Amino acid sequence: SLAIASESSLAIVDLERDAARSLGSGPESIDTIAFDASGDRLVTTGEHDVWLWDLVANEGRRVMIGPAATAGFYGTRLIVVSNNAILQIDDELPRDPRALSYALRALPYEIDESAGAAARVRMRR
Repeated sequence: SLAIASESSLAIVDLERDAARSLGSGPESIDTIAFDASGDRLVTTGEHDVWLWDLVANEGRRVMIGPAATAGFYGTRLIVVSNNAILQIDDELPRDPRALSYALRALPYEIDESAGAAARVRMRR
């Protein structure tokens, strides 16, 4: 696959199938693009933020606000190098909704949404 960035949009070109698909809008600017070893994830860095893209689900999310010098993958970890830090972000949650639900329920904490607009994290009872 090949990633093509233009202004605030990102597209993936499947060279074997001669097809392209848009990932939609995301970061304001894109300076660095890196695929993981499986080709299922992509990271983009820009002047203002870092985005992690799940290419199977066709979804992206911002994982850091602020500029980054570069980013890449090491196993399931996303490695982001900024001007003053090296961040390691684990990204090993399952993508399947049912498997994700089981994995989240196994964690020792949960999100308490009864607090209104300001949801809080609390230990499971």
